Amino acid sequence: MEVVSVDGIMSMLHEFLLEALTLLAIVLELMGVFIIFRAALAAFRRYLSSHNEGIGLSLASGLALVLTFFLGAEILLTATARTIQELAMICGVFLLRAVMSVLIHWETGHQAEGSRAH
Repeated sequence: MEVVSVDGIMSMLHEFLLEALTLLAIVLELMGVFIIFRAALAAFRRYLSSHNEGIGLSLASGLALVLTFFLGAEILLTATARTIQELAMICGVFLLRAVMSVLIHWETGHQAEGSRAH
C-alpha cells in the first residue's frame, strides 16, 4: 500500500483546481460567443424587417452582457496565473474589457435617452 503525502495531495488538488478554473473560464467565453452570435443575428433580422429603430441599442446591450461574461472568465484566469508576466497580461485584458464595458454602458444610456426624447 502506497502512502500519499500531504504535499502530494496538495499538489494534485492544486492541479485539479487550475484545470477546473481554466475549463470554467473557457465555458464562460463560449457562452459569451453564443450571446454575441444571437444578439448580432437578432439585430440583423431586425434590420432586414425594416424596423431599424433601436438596432444599435439592442446590439450594444448584448455586447455589454457578453463583456460581463468575458470579465468573469478573466477574473477566474487570474487565479491560474503562474508568473508576473501572465498576471500582467490577464490584468491588461481585464482592464481593456472593463473600459469597453463602461463605454458600451455609457453609449446605451445615451441612445436610450435619445430614443425617449423623440
